[in-house]
Amino acid sequence: MSEKIVVIGAGIVGILVARKLQRDGRQVLLFDPEPPAMQCSFGNAGYIPVEEVLPLSNPESLKKIPHMLFRPMAPVSIRWRDIRHLLPWFLRFALACRPAQVERGSKMIAALMARAKGAWLEEIRHSDLGRFLKEKGVVRIYETAHSYRAAAEERSTMRSFGVEFRDLSRVETRAMVPGLTDQIYGSFFVPGGVHVSDPQRLARAVFDAFIEDGGEFRQQPVSNLTLAGRTLLSVTTPEGELSVSGAVIAAGQASRRLAGSVGINAPIIAERGYHVMLEGAKADFEMPVVSMDRGVILTPMTDGLRIAGTVEFARAGRLETWARADEVLAHARALFPDLGGEQTGRWMGERPTLPDFLPMIGRAPNAENLYLACGHQHLGLTLAALTGEIIAALVAGRDTGIEMAPMSVNRFG
Repeated sequence: MSEKIVVIGAGIVGILVARKLQRDGRQVLLFDPEPPAMQCSFGNAGYIPVEEVLPLSNPESLKKIPHMLFRPMAPVSIRWRDIRHLLPWFLRFALACRPAQVERGSKMIAALMARAKGAWLEEIRHSDLGRFLKEKGVVRIYETAHSYRAAAEERSTMRSFGVEFRDLSRVETRAMVPGLTDQIYGSFFVPGGVHVSDPQRLARAVFDAFIEDGGEFRQQPVSNLTLAGRTLLSVTTPEGELSVSGAVIAAGQASRRLAGSVGINAPIIAERGYHVMLEGAKADFEMPVVSMDRGVILTPMTDGLRIAGTVEFARAGRLETWARADEVLAHARALFPDLGGEQTGRWMGERPTLPDFLPMIGRAPNAENLYLACGHQHLGLTLAALTGEIIAALVAGRDTGIEMAPMSVNRFG
């Protein structure tokens, strides 16, 4: 049997990379120590934010860092006990907040977003996934004049990149989002927004299509990569050395270690998010609702209402701060006083995030058949299908049709 290309990581990004390589005629072997579509692929907010073009590494975010240390329940916070571990990452983050870098990052994200929805629609056609994708748009709300005005630059950036959205009056907002509190200063609607009714089932459906079409999955870790000159020869698994025709690192937090083993600096940290699931909630809206003040998003899903959000920077593997999940739920009940519902689950996941909030996608500088597709932070679900297309093009030697330099694998030295 001919050697296969290995994809390391069976989250939503790894699964879509494997699927796109398979559909491009490759024999693919997918590895992960856990079952497919766990962690962030299970617990994300289910929203594909086509309107997000401003990277989270920007001057406004930089100003908030001192407050993060002293407000543990703020929408964005840092576990102060981990600050020494996180400091090198935040120094790189500060550099990424410079105006020239923000502009470069915005152009990159806008280019990705312009193709993200189309890539998903293509995969949906090929893998019969239409039941999962809902094209209902999204409503973003601001509770204060201060927060609305503070977001003026973001809205201006959206307009400059051609993102379609329109301001809503209070009457329009309450008609579109029944039950929402009257204490809203402003809001806008993004008609192009799409969401997923069940992120994990979507990922599993793509995985099942991959297996049905001849793909292979092994629930095992990959512990080492062996190079000879500029060629990846093999990967190390619990069963020993496996010869490969190439490999893609798409392993979330583990990508940092695997990349480091072949001399690539991928400074990924755990940017933790939480969600709470409610069953029987009085949520008579069809689209995701995002509170820009509270940092939470409410998404209607098959099994109930998912309330997700907050950002908690902490060392990977730390115990959950379940008070943050409680806070997420409290925010939702403040926004929807008659929400009701019974809590049926809660979750914490560690989003793999790089300092400039851009993914790392491309060929390894020291190995012609090794590729990286990691560091997608909040955009794993959003960019998974497009990332698969890009990697498949790189493996085949085709033009990706997109400027790759800002996502360079060796941009951190």
